[in-house]
Amino acid sequence: MCRKVKRVLTLFSSCVVAVSLTSCYWYRTDIVKVSVTFIGSKQHPEIGHMTVISGGDKAGWYHVKSGETASTNLFPDPDDNRQLDLSYGWTEAVENMYWQGPAIPAGQGYRIHVTIDARVNQVTERHCFLPCSLD
Repeated sequence: MCRKVKRVLTLFSSCVVAVSLTSCYWYRTDIVKVSVTFIGSKQHPEIGHMTVISGGDKAGWYHVKSGETASTNLFPDPDDNRQLDLSYGWTEAVENMYWQGPAIPAGQGYRIHVTIDARVNQVTERHCFLPCSLD
């Protein structure tokens, strides 16, 4: 009986440690929480491809339509540059457009919302340091 209880407790302890370590990764305060909203125009009703990069981490999307918001969490290494790099291109265009976010200190987590407005050919952003909300 004791042997079974010990085995169950060992297994339970291992599971608790594994879950704890995994969950810490998702609640980090040094991540870059990105959302990008696209406002299209008659000439550019959708973005053909879009990529966001922070440090060594990146994410991308294809065919972002007007009114849609693409979101992701980026996990750059603690010493990496935190500045957000955004590249995007219209469906019919060969060239990409590039935009760089504000300079952010290494190790600092933040939330950033970028709006690409094709009607006035403008990219704007709002950001705050974590923990925070842009609502």
